[in-house]
Formats: sequence, structure tokens, C-alpha cells
Amino acid sequence: YRQTNRQITRSPNHQIKSSLFFVLFPRFVLFVLDPMNSTPPAHYDDLNNRHVLVTGGAGGIGAGVTEAFVGQGARVSVLDKDADAGRAMVDRLGDAVRFYPVDLTDADATVAAVEDAQTTFGPVEVLVNNAGFDPRYDAADMTVEQWDDLFRLNVRHYFVTSRAVLPGMIER
Repeated sequence: YRQTNRQITRSPNHQIKSSLFFVLFPRFVLFVLDPMNSTPPAHYDDLNNRHVLVTGGAGGIGAGVTEAFVGQGARVSVLDKDADAGRAMVDRLGDAVRFYPVDLTDADATVAAVEDAQTTFGPVEVLVNNAGFDPRYDAADMTVEQWDDLFRLNVRHYFVTSRAVLPGMIER
């Protein structure tokens, strides 16, 4: 998909009017529609009071995902390093959101934040591993340290958060 002004084009023969994005998770596809679209967004009652954890949920696409889940009645835990954006999100969205400032490259801190989130809202039922960073290094110039930093954020935290929420998901 590529986003253009007010439309997303999948192929020359298929166009979707309005800007939208979607999040896939078991049994659902959640669409967030542009407010100028005349079609109201769908409401999924199954998401009401569900605990959703979003990494990188304080800004960018993650903030949109967080807002969409709150709009569906979910309780959302946001793990992000941007404390100002996280606090602003809680101020804007209220009690349905809890913000946990954490460096997702630190596995122990990430697990502790997930445990805190589960103490507040119960076991995580939906996990959105969204956080990432893509500085576009030239492979010939990239250092091993830069590779390790990218791997810790873009790959390893997915494993760490998934492993931390899995026992509660299996039990449920």
C-alpha cells in the first residue's frame, strides 16, 4: 500500500477513498477512518474493556492505534520512551490509558513495565508491537554498534514483550 493525499492505492484497479490504517490481531481488523469520511467507523463490542498494550504508542502510528482502541472502549497501556508525548496522551484520552515510560531496548525495564501494566489493567489481551526506528544507514558504513541498537529496538523488544504477555494470554 502507498498513501496518497486522501486515498490509499493498493493497485491501479483498487482504490480506497479516505485515509485509513488497520491493525491486525486475532479475530479483528480495526479500521480508523478519516473524520471527513461520511461513513462512521465500525464499533467492535468485543474490544470493550479489553487490555491492549501498544509499544511506541505515544506518537505517530502508535498514537493513532492507541486512540483507535480507546475509541473502541479498550483500556490501553502505552510503552514508549517519549515521556512528554505519553503524558499528553493520558491528559487527552483520560483514564482508559496508562503510560509507562520505558526504553524498549532494556529488556528488564520492558518486562517490569509490562508487569506494572498487567497489575493495573489485568492480563494483556491484545499486543501491538509498534515501536521501531529506521535511520536508513548505508550498509557499507553501518557499524556493529548501530546494527545492535537497531536490532534491540526493531526486533528484540517484540520477543521480550510477547514473552511477557504470553502466560496471561494462554491462561485466558
